[in-house]
Amino acid sequence: MRHIHERGISRVVVAVALVVLVAVGAGAYLFLGKGGPSAVTSTTSQGSTTTSSTSSGNLDVFLGLEPSTPLASSDVTANYTLSFSLLSGPGGPMDFNASGASDVTIRFDPSVIPDGTASGKVTVSLLASASAPPGVESFNITADQGGARHVQTFQFQVVKYLVVTVGDTFVPSNMTVSQGSTVYWMRTNGAISQYDNGQHNVDIRVPGAVSPTLAQYESWSYVFAQPGGFSYYCTYHPSMTGEIVVSPA
Repeated sequence: MRHIHERGISRVVVAVALVVLVAVGAGAYLFLGKGGPSAVTSTTSQGSTTTSSTSSGNLDVFLGLEPSTPLASSDVTANYTLSFSLLSGPGGPMDFNASGASDVTIRFDPSVIPDGTASGKVTVSLLASASAPPGVESFNITADQGGARHVQTFQFQVVKYLVVTVGDTFVPSNMTVSQGSTVYWMRTNGAISQYDNGQHNVDIRVPGAVSPTLAQYESWSYVFAQPGGFSYYCTYHPSMTGEIVVSPA
């Protein structure tokens, strides 16, 4: 009986140790998966999020925005994805509108969803004015159907300099910035074709800074501390090139 009891204790200890190791391993995985900004680079997640939502009438719809915090700039119109799932409503077409954002134009394509469409995706376009201050801002997306309304609050980040990927092209491909500026690159495209999954990165030839491989809606940034001309390209698509000209402060 003593030997059986000791083996039982040993099995319990081993089981507890395994649970602890699994928990620690999972925690480390979650921490590394989230990543974090540094003085030179930053990455945004692909997930969708919302800060709050309200409904009036009997309209019950879920809205999810990808990425969780889109980037907006006056350099380029950036296109993102709004997913919707209509659970219940009074029927009829469903209209999308945006409000609450200052100095940023927000458009939907399509802006009207036909009656009977239960789920789908809408393109959300963001374009900041030249006077928009950098920083995180909240805005509301409103869905209206048959007199009922659902309002959901999201966030976006205004940045001064932004380059997006459209297919196998950097847009804009050439940009002039002041010394000390931060330039952001965001991959907005998905797969380009059945033979090309659309992976991109940013390789700045001099000083040799290279971004990680960017998934759709992930971004990377670089601080240009020195004046000069800096050419860059995507190592997955060598003909996909661009240049940043940095003027002295």
